[in-house]
Amino acid sequence: MNLKINTPLGKYTYRFVPLFAGTKVIDKQISARNLLDFKRILDDAGIKFLLSYGTLLGAVRENDFISHDEDIDLIISCSQTPALLASLFILRDNGFEVCRYDRRGVISFMKEGEYIDIYIFSPLAEGILACGREVMPEQFLTDVTTFDFKGTTYNVPREYIRYLEFFYGADWQTPRQYYHYELPAWRRLLHIAIQYAKEFMPDLLFFAFVERNDRKYRQPLLEKIHKNYIHS
Repeated sequence: MNLKINTPLGKYTYRFVPLFAGTKVIDKQISARNLLDFKRILDDAGIKFLLSYGTLLGAVRENDFISHDEDIDLIISCSQTPALLASLFILRDNGFEVCRYDRRGVISFMKEGEYIDIYIFSPLAEGILACGREVMPEQFLTDVTTFDFKGTTYNVPREYIRYLEFFYGADWQTPRQYYHYELPAWRRLLHIAIQYAKEFMPDLLFFAFVERNDRKYRQPLLEKIHKNYIHS
């Protein structure tokens, strides 16, 4: 079924693809090309993005994508949402198709079987940003430096070590596999069914469905923020 996104340039139609942890292992060569092409297009549009999550972890720790990761992770500010939505058509012209548009603020793009997640962060409270269940100190998005990754310069949080400690713990330098790709067929089908159900739920039901788990996931991160980053 085709879905639609309202953009400043009109309606963008896309086909939903169910994505979930353990979908696939990253292809490093294709992903490196995709990231470079994606950067070129967003740079031309004046959209400032940062490497994040597993992509930043791999860049800092291994100067590569993590072998057991599955995608590319980027973050932007919600102030750039109109520019990003207006770029969907030029991204499509360059082979990047939207395959998921999470109402909580995540857009996924697929090209050559590899996908990129963009997390769109909005203010939650003073000094705190949120995207769906994810929360982090505002400074990780607003205080930026550059980092060389695979011969190209990318924006990253200035305190990227603290960023990695915040999300992955003090032992972030120790590789740890978070996803398991050898899922039995029944579990894979269950994940797919859940993704379709969430995608087509009415807003009221969708947010009621995800809120409990989102709140439980956020709580330890919020406690960490108030303890280490927010000073009264």
